Amino acid sequence: MIHFGFLATNVYLNAIELVPIKLLGGCAAYLMIIVAPFKLHKLSFIKQLIYFYYVSLVMILTYVARVKGDFEGAEPFWFHYLSLSILIFCCIFFAWKLCVSEKKNRRKLT
Repeated sequence: MIHFGFLATNVYLNAIELVPIKLLGGCAAYLMIIVAPFKLHKLSFIKQLIYFYYVSLVMILTYVARVKGDFEGAEPFWFHYLSLSILIFCCIFFAWKLCVSEKKNRRKLT
């Protein structure tokens, strides 16, 4: 909720025009993050993956816009490149760990 307050303040102070399609994608990610602590453990593994990668994609696209200079209210900065790199690395690492775990589980079953 703190992040939402900072985001709303940034939009207000910089008079940023909100783009409905981008707003819908971000709202969906926010709702997923808020609901996750209550429902994520009840979802199937595939739905958990969809959650993880959708929220990650929204975060990555935000930093891509910042790096390209398309994000109003924030000029490209070295931290944006670092954050983008870390997010992409974490998504790849997570996928790799899932593959390794799946292979171990398959060996146990045979």
